[in-house]
Amino acid sequence: MKKLKTSILALCLLSVFGTSAYAANITFEIAQVEILLSDKGKWESRATTKGSYGTTHARSYTEIWAGGKKQDYKESPKQAGVGPVIASAYAPIGLSDTYSTSGHRIWWGSTDKESISTTDRTSI
Repeated sequence: MKKLKTSILALCLLSVFGTSAYAANITFEIAQVEILLSDKGKWESRATTKGSYGTTHARSYTEIWAGGKKQDYKESPKQAGVGPVIASAYAPIGLSDTYSTSGHRIWWGSTDKESISTTDRTSI
C-alpha cells in the first residue's frame, strides 16, 4: 500500500511539472500593428494579438501619433482565450509624421509573472 501511494504521488508531481513546463512555451501567433484607412475617413491604428495553444488570456493596446502629438489611445480588456484581441485608435488624415505603436501581452497563468509581452511600431 505504501508503495502504491508513493507511485501515485510521483505520477501526480510528474503531471504538474510536465504541464507547467509545457504551458510556459506559448508564443505569439499574431502580434502586429497596422495603419489602415478606416471607414470613418480617418487613419486607423489596429493592434492585433493572438497567442498560441496554452494561452489563457490576451490583451492589445495601440496609440496613434500625427502632427507631433498623440491623437488617440485604446486598450482592449484582458480577454480569456487565445484571441485574436483587437484595439483600434484613430487620427485625422493630412497631418505630418503619422505612426502608431502597440503593445501585446499573452498569459499562460493568472499573474503578470506568467505572461510575455512585445511591442511594435508602424509608420506611414
